[in-house]
Amino acid sequence: MRNRSSMQCIVERVSRILRAIGLSFFSLFSLLCTKTDMDTEHSISAVHKMCTKPYPNNWCHDFYRLYGDTVQSYLQIIILPRLRDPIQRGGTALLTEMQCHWSEHKEKSSRLRKVFVYLDRYYTQNARCVLPLEQFAHYHFKIHIYDEVKSAVTSAVIYSINEGRRSGEIIGRDVLSAIVEMYETVGIGMFDFYTADLETPVVESSRQYFSELLQGWVDDGIVSASTFL
Repeated sequence: MRNRSSMQCIVERVSRILRAIGLSFFSLFSLLCTKTDMDTEHSISAVHKMCTKPYPNNWCHDFYRLYGDTVQSYLQIIILPRLRDPIQRGGTALLTEMQCHWSEHKEKSSRLRKVFVYLDRYYTQNARCVLPLEQFAHYHFKIHIYDEVKSAVTSAVIYSINEGRRSGEIIGRDVLSAIVEMYETVGIGMFDFYTADLETPVVESSRQYFSELLQGWVDDGIVSASTFL
């Protein structure tokens, strides 16, 4: 109930702001859900006009929140439900889904960012404690998607690497590159999440794997322990 109430408040606030420029929440939301562009030129012009008005009629802060609310709504309503089943299945299936949805998130938020391009030209460069729109979108991805899936995705990466070592089939380079990029990007300029959530677990898993492999060789007499002393 709390999530539904929160989402309802977002939709109501977004709708109120959009009515001022002659749009509806769902017309903006459809910019993310479909491949058909709305009247982007009209929207950009309307946003620019309302963001250049003098205080207290300036709408920069409202439009900044609107951008974030729309990205958040799309992630929670569209993307997260699609990941529920892949999270349960794990393995390469989850990694493939994450590659797809990470790419989709970047493409959709980029399209939406065009409507609010003036905010990056002025507002985010001069206001205190606000992120550029691209980073703001990734921040929402981190909160609403990444934090939900990181444990399962890291386990899937480790599983896929270990299976590849046993079978000789290496996980797809494109898939792994997209996953690594996601871990790096949600850190917004820092590698803290990549290091803690992916690199460290993978390195530890590799250490354990090769330690067990070596012990097996010693036990089977393939190599002698003195070789490593």
